[in-house]
Amino acid sequence: MNEADSLQAANRNPVPVPARPWAPQFDAISPRQEALALQFSIALCGGERPDAVRVLEMARALYEAEAMDAGQRPSSTPLAERVE
Repeated sequence: MNEADSLQAANRNPVPVPARPWAPQFDAISPRQEALALQFSIALCGGERPDAVRVLEMARALYEAEAMDAGQRPSSTPLAERVE
């Protein structure tokens, strides 16, 4: 069997690829993330001094926003739904 025959055989009998669960990319910004980043920036410029819990809430909201824009739904109640 030559290479062309091997490729044709592989195309007729493709190996199923398992679906991978969604995972954050951390290399791009989604529209919801952009809106959240703007809100956070305005709050910080306005004098807000977030404590550790607030910083974690901001990070969680950015994660959830990316998931929602990717068509996924995080398992918890999304904070990112507050952004319109």
